Amino acid sequence: MLPQVRQMFSKFNGHHCSMYGVWGERTVDGHLYSARNLDWLTDLGINQYKMITVHHPSDGGYSHCTVGYASVWGALAGMSSQGITAHEANLESKLSSFQGYPWLLRLRDVMSHTKDLDGAMALWAATNNTVGFNHMIGSSNDQKAIAMETMSGYTAYFESMDSREQDAIDPATGEIYGAPLTDAVYRTNHGYDPVTQDNYQWYGYHAYEDSKRRYMKIHDSFVAYDDSVKISIKEAVTVTSAIGIKGDGTDEDNCNPDLYLKAENILSVTYDPTNSYMYAAFEDGSGDDWIPAACMPYVAIDMSQWF
Repeated sequence: MLPQVRQMFSKFNGHHCSMYGVWGERTVDGHLYSARNLDWLTDLGINQYKMITVHHPSDGGYSHCTVGYASVWGALAGMSSQGITAHEANLESKLSSFQGYPWLLRLRDVMSHTKDLDGAMALWAATNNTVGFNHMIGSSNDQKAIAMETMSGYTAYFESMDSREQDAIDPATGEIYGAPLTDAVYRTNHGYDPVTQDNYQWYGYHAYEDSKRRYMKIHDSFVAYDDSVKISIKEAVTVTSAIGIKGDGTDEDNCNPDLYLKAENILSVTYDPTNSYMYAAFEDGSGDDWIPAACMPYVAIDMSQWF
């Protein structure tokens, strides 16, 4: 299998995911909308096994769904019957351990056993991180989301307009590089807590510059709606697609078939947890006909019929 493995990883350009939550004064009726992009290895063959799985826990936990592939039992992305949404983006950290709760299963545990942010944060604090990841939990019962910068033995929790993010100095350039907004949280593949910064491993790499660019893309997308539009699911899906990696970074506002084979976006999901709706797009095709998820239709799915 080594030739196949080499071929698969020849396309590897790092884990470049993104996520956001937006609510309150920025959205229609103040509802929370949240999203998650999975930018990873493309055209692996797993696309033919795409699956949305609904779980009904036997221990009396809450029904929830995972969005991913038939071989993945945990949550790459997901939403619960109680309006909890689960999100992930890579965060390379020096602090790692096998003595913790694998995040794929941990996110399912949060969806299965909590119904608001207080419960979700309590469960998170009672279990251990393994390796560096940015995570986010959204809640329709709270109509907001909380971002978490995690690594072994440490979690930094962020709500909107956190001073650590607002005043953060880029260790690579010495410039202020945080750009938080009211009624929103968002992350790509870097962080803002001092402990996160001290243990981050991507300084000086292209992936770091790309992460900062996509973070600002989320910020700029929300700001563009400030004076004219309250964000509904239409605008939320538009932002989700805009930050998925659809090419080489030169034309991310458009779906340009000439750039698809340089893309990384294999899964793109937007949540409307208040109404139990999910809008999901997967990569499609293979070889020269491969298409990134963010350039495919986002299929509207009413999850209440299965919850």
